[in-house]
Amino acid sequence: MPLLIRFKNKNLLTLYILITGLLISSILSAKPSPPSFVAQHSVFSRDGSQLIYVINNPHKEIIKQQLRTGKIIKRIPFKLAANASLLAPTPDGFKLLVAHAKGIDVIHNGTGKVLRTLPHPSGRYDWKGQAIKQNSDGSLLAIPSLRNATPKIYLIHTGSGKIIRTISLIQQDKHWNPYSSIGSFGFSHNKRLLAYTLYSNGKPTLHLYDISRQKALMSIDIPLTGYADTTDEMIHFNQNNTKIIISGINQKTIKLVDIVKKTASQLNYSYASFTSFSLDNKSLLIVQPYKKQLTFRNLSTGKQQQLKLPAIKKGYISNVIQSSNKVWLALPIWSNLRKEAKRFLLINTRTRKVLY
Repeated sequence: MPLLIRFKNKNLLTLYILITGLLISSILSAKPSPPSFVAQHSVFSRDGSQLIYVINNPHKEIIKQQLRTGKIIKRIPFKLAANASLLAPTPDGFKLLVAHAKGIDVIHNGTGKVLRTLPHPSGRYDWKGQAIKQNSDGSLLAIPSLRNATPKIYLIHTGSGKIIRTISLIQQDKHWNPYSSIGSFGFSHNKRLLAYTLYSNGKPTLHLYDISRQKALMSIDIPLTGYADTTDEMIHFNQNNTKIIISGINQKTIKLVDIVKKTASQLNYSYASFTSFSLDNKSLLIVQPYKKQLTFRNLSTGKQQQLKLPAIKKGYISNVIQSSNKVWLALPIWSNLRKEAKRFLLINTRTRKVLY
């Protein structure tokens, strides 16, 4: 029933109409708040001179930014298929991968055009929400297919879509728990090894697979700390492929795995959004956004050096990336601020200084 208001005084009625009109006018004329900047996926260019990243709000664009100055060089608009999920730019920075019901689109980063559509390895898009990973040159893509009685990991060629390897996740005499999930993938720098974490029956394990020999090398139990949410979990190898570091924003510790000794240990760095190795393999690089710091930890001595990160207004640090030469870290900022130079924090890990 509509609300009726009776005014005995005509002056009050006039005042009421005036105030109501002003309120309606202000609402209609108000400008919407600017959309927050979201660098959903980012990568360094092959020569290391640019950052290439994707934004999906309000416009879908591939953006190329000069590394040392933060200046935007080029914006390339592109289109997404219905209900598509952005995956990542290829490591060389030339292409963008997008998954949807009909396949995986390979989009040219220079033109925004679809070059080809790769078929889903299992024939259907049954891995949405699960981790995927590219190797160091973007030639292979690891895709899990868990929604059946015989779960597998497919390694497909990003040029042709051809299935290169199929890795079974269970032995023939074992039963698959339908609530199991893949936490993350990681390729070794020489592209020969694939590591992945498997969460099944409340028990997380790290598995190592030799791609060239088509052989499972090892599996090792790793401790579960924090939430079981593994959406942001990541795996990195050191340069000589003898150690692996596992971390996640929802995990209370990071895990260091020695492949040679087949041992796993915990380091007490809570909610680290990014961990990796330095170029000389002597230190760990640990980003903890809530502490606003980057920690350099010497692997031999355990000694630490903290680098305080600049304060971020109305935003937070998201998906950190490392350059292929291990010198640069780019820390994307999710923020309502529209300044171009504030879209990333750029850190030189050699000099241990924040460039911008």
